[in-house]
Amino acid sequence: MEGEPKVKNIVALAEKVLPNTAPQGKDSIVRETEALRADWEAFVTALQKTKKDLENCMDQWKEFDSWYERCNSWLKEVELKVKDTELKATLKDKQTQLERLRKLQEELNGRQGDIDSLSDSAQDLVRVSTDTRVISQASQLASKYQTLKVTVKELCRRWEQYVLDHQAYTGSFEQCKSWVVAMRRKLQSQADVKGDKRSVQERIEKLQTFHDP
Repeated sequence: MEGEPKVKNIVALAEKVLPNTAPQGKDSIVRETEALRADWEAFVTALQKTKKDLENCMDQWKEFDSWYERCNSWLKEVELKVKDTELKATLKDKQTQLERLRKLQEELNGRQGDIDSLSDSAQDLVRVSTDTRVISQASQLASKYQTLKVTVKELCRRWEQYVLDHQAYTGSFEQCKSWVVAMRRKLQSQADVKGDKRSVQERIEKLQTFHDP
């Protein structure tokens, strides 16, 4: 350390001076050199503590920056996935979309710990650096996270209804289609105009029942 040779030099010079100095002068030199040595040791201790505090502060900054970048990058990816949610043409595609949204919701719920760690890291950093801007940064990401959770939850609810509605349509359509096919067959069985008056009248009466499913 730069100052240490200087202090040692003063002590060495004092030791040379002491044998040639009167008692009252010796006491003064001893007190001065001891005070200087104590001041130097106190300075070294303070320097080491300051260095350790600064290094600790930098470690806190690195931890916060790491959590912030990790959370911020992931939230941007989720935002892009949410924006990519568009209407689908078929029931199968809608079911695939719903499954994708459900997985995204699970992923969001599973990242709560990361958001909490970011908040904790910001709190730890503020205690060391007193830079309250990190609290604001962490709060903004936490707010964005909560907004995305609400958005994806609503999207899941909406797409669940889309799937149910399409399933209801598909089921009703198939039933109606089957009924029309059955009615067409019955109609074909009554389409023959041959026969006597009574048989024709019976066919007409049967046709009246075709309006009912």
